[in-house]
Amino acid sequence: MLSQQEKTMVLENFAKENQPIEIINELNDGESGAAVYTVEFGESRKLGVLKIQEINESGLHNKAFLQSRENSIEGYIPSIIDEVEIQCENNLKRFGVLYELGGDNVMGIKTLKYSLENELALVKQTCEQVAKFLYTWNKPHTSKIKSPIDIMKSSLGYRFMDEKLIKAFENLTIDEDKKWLVIDGVDKFFPNPYKFFTDEEVWNGTQIKYLDSCIHGDFHGGNIIVSVKKPSVIDFGSYQVHSNIFYDTRYLELHSLMDYLKFDNNKQRKFWVSLCDELTKNVKYVDIPDGDGASILRDIIPELRHGIDFLLSDSRNKLYEPSFYLAGVSAGLNFIRKTKDEIKRMAAMIYAMYNLRAVLKHELIGLYNPSLSSSTSVKWFLDETCAGDYLDNDSTYKIDEKAYHISGIIKNKSIELTVEPIVNLNSGMVKSLEILVRDSRLEFFPYEMFEKARLTGDLENLTMLACDKLSNYLNKLTPFIEEGLFFKLQSDTTRHTIKKVIKKLQGTNLVLEITQRIPRSAFWRNFANELKFKLAMDNFGEGNSNMVELIKMKPHYIKISQEIVRDVDKDEIKALMIENMVNMAIKTGMKIVAEGIRTVREKEKLIELGIEYGQGAHFSSAMLIDYADYEIWKRGF
Repeated sequence: MLSQQEKTMVLENFAKENQPIEIINELNDGESGAAVYTVEFGESRKLGVLKIQEINESGLHNKAFLQSRENSIEGYIPSIIDEVEIQCENNLKRFGVLYELGGDNVMGIKTLKYSLENELALVKQTCEQVAKFLYTWNKPHTSKIKSPIDIMKSSLGYRFMDEKLIKAFENLTIDEDKKWLVIDGVDKFFPNPYKFFTDEEVWNGTQIKYLDSCIHGDFHGGNIIVSVKKPSVIDFGSYQVHSNIFYDTRYLELHSLMDYLKFDNNKQRKFWVSLCDELTKNVKYVDIPDGDGASILRDIIPELRHGIDFLLSDSRNKLYEPSFYLAGVSAGLNFIRKTKDEIKRMAAMIYAMYNLRAVLKHELIGLYNPSLSSSTSVKWFLDETCAGDYLDNDSTYKIDEKAYHISGIIKNKSIELTVEPIVNLNSGMVKSLEILVRDSRLEFFPYEMFEKARLTGDLENLTMLACDKLSNYLNKLTPFIEEGLFFKLQSDTTRHTIKKVIKKLQGTNLVLEITQRIPRSAFWRNFANELKFKLAMDNFGEGNSNMVELIKMKPHYIKISQEIVRDVDKDEIKALMIENMVNMAIKTGMKIVAEGIRTVREKEKLIELGIEYGQGAHFSSAMLIDYADYEIWKRGF
């Protein structure tokens, strides 16, 4: 535990030009001995991160920094500005390291762990950026073949089956001699990680192909600093030169789930079993089951998994799938070893069991041959079940508490507008813009903010606040809205509010993009005819944005959901679906915009299918309206 005296000593020992002037936020959550703060330092009050701990990791951090720079991955690993060492009482040392962050809104900077636990809006964007970082900063990647045990050793290092991990197994009452485990209440056999990684003979000489590279080694949400521009990764104290490249991804996945989910009742524990099952069915595609927290998990888990696209082509995926699941086992065992929470320790054990089962069942391995005579059961579900187990009072309170903040957002006008270009896929020129609204403090997802406004009766006030702010930027946006300025409205917005929006934004090529929370397509079609404005149906293919509602609405633009667009170059069914939509659009005079384009191949396939317009990270993510890349947009993509 860092004392105030020790902290003062560290601060005072930095060089004068790097002296931290003010501590803004404390970023760590007390899980480790390190203290982490956002600070302003130097005369120009630059933004930085100060970390104080008992070990000196600056050498490892610099190795990782140079590795990322060699791979042209700038900004994700902050540079070290200064470091100090002080001698404390009892012969202890403290090391202070000052990292420089790029210019940003200091009040908006949090860790990914904090952002996930509080369901802040930047989680999805951050996970997408982190996924790209994970497979690009550490090149080259070398293909190797080793035994499963040797690959596990490369991931866990000294932690592999050490005294601490063995004790964790014993605390869970896992029997080393039993090859198979059964979770009471789950109709499946699972391999016992304790047995499989202490007895080499059970593998029958199996070798697994994996990609060897350097890894962070302790890649969890507390070591990822979230900001508006891009995340910054710190704490390279567990940096390893040779390891399974998938380890960091799987450890971040598991640790994030442990940070976010609760296991207080059997409903939550059943969800965990279902989730672990889904997480080990496919390397890239995960269908998150329904349950508490499912919504935000559907935002983050697919983003982390799709990062594999930066690493492997389809033809090579199968060869490395066993090593992906093996990395999940490594992550599970490391968490089992580290956590002091007995319930989460068992949850991590189940995660490891499901991943090891996926390794053995894989067509390239074929070692899943459970035996009842060599099995034992483990307990996960609670004995007592009552109505209270299924009531989530905490979640209800959080909803009410967050909704309460809406009035403050409106009163203080604390919203920001972001803008995303919509591009003509053939010419590469920006022809439209989409406007999104978010709160300045990033406490809400955009859709969530409007949901809470609906609960408090502030939907019109929030809509008009956004509209008023947008009206100040119309001259700046005019060169980019030949096809239209897309402004999102909730489907249950009143006629009165719609008229006020149209009046406020009159003179622009306005397209009202309707989020179909409540199906009101016929209403919108009739109202559009009456007031002469254009309509766009958002997220076609999801929820209430379906074919029946499309027929009723007859919008001018159909925005195809990114879930349909993603991997369209590889998925024949998606391609056929889009091709049929294009034919329909041609005959009805509708125009199609493909959302969420991420790769050149997706763009090229969409052009081949006849899609004229698109948007997504391949061109530009949504950017704050004051700082968007307008000069680049003028030149086109």
